[in-house]
Amino acid sequence: MRALIVEDNEDMRELVSLTMQLSGVEVAGEAATGGAGVRGWREQQPDFVVLDYVLPDDNGLNVAEQLLREDPAARIVLFSAHLDDATLARAARLGVGAVTKDRLTDLVMLATGAVAA
Repeated sequence: MRALIVEDNEDMRELVSLTMQLSGVEVAGEAATGGAGVRGWREQQPDFVVLDYVLPDDNGLNVAEQLLREDPAARIVLFSAHLDDATLARAARLGVGAVTKDRLTDLVMLATGAVAA
């Protein structure tokens, strides 16, 4: 499995990357903005995307909608400290998994399909 990590916080991006690698997931690329994430997704064609909600140029669900318009089968997991009920409901409507940042191990399970979204 190959992952693209879209996270603006460099320390968190490195932590997610390392966690994925230690779990046997190859990190196909990393991005710090939504725009760079879309470009990376197009170029790298990862199996799934780990997507922060709060990005400097957009929010993760807007980015997810763009990816899903291009590929309705894209696997995306929203990974953020900012997951209120409205955000979770919108993610569910899009078919996007969601995990809070304090549940890093759940992120790996959800992203790799070890648990249902």
